[in-house]
Parts: sequence; structure tokens; C-alpha cells
Amino acid sequence: MVRTLVGVNENNRRVGESHPQAKLTDRDAERLQELREQGMGWGKLAAVFDISKSQARRICLGQKRQVATRWRSAPTSEGRTP
Repeated sequence: MVRTLVGVNENNRRVGESHPQAKLTDRDAERLQELREQGMGWGKLAAVFDISKSQARRICLGQKRQVATRWRSAPTSEGRTP
């Protein structure tokens, strides 16, 4: 078993791209927000990042995607990214 550093919130839960169900990298989430600030619509953002319009909206409004407040070591099985 391999160990890796993962981002966690104040409750020690994985967040951002470290979350097992994350579809976007942290960089993708930042880019999504940048494109929204430039005026791209929810539908276009959803299509570009292969997520739903509501998910794109929640990420941009800070309702869904959390930012890591610290890092911890966690086991990761080989062949699987955190």
C-alpha cells in the first residue's frame, strides 16, 4: 500500500481533488471559476468540464467545493489516484 498526502478540511475529511468522488482537479475548479468570471454560461461550463450545470454553479458559488485547510498522510492503493 502506498501512502500519499491528501488535502483535508477542519474535520479531517478529504476535500478538493483528494476527495474520492472528485471529478475535477483543483486546477480545473479554479479554471471553471475563471471562465465564469469571464462570462461563460453555466451550460457551456458544464459541457467543457463534463459536469452538470448545477454542479458548476455550486462550485463557483463556493457551496460544493471545499479548500484544504491542511494536509495529512493517507493510504492509497496502487493504481488509484487520491
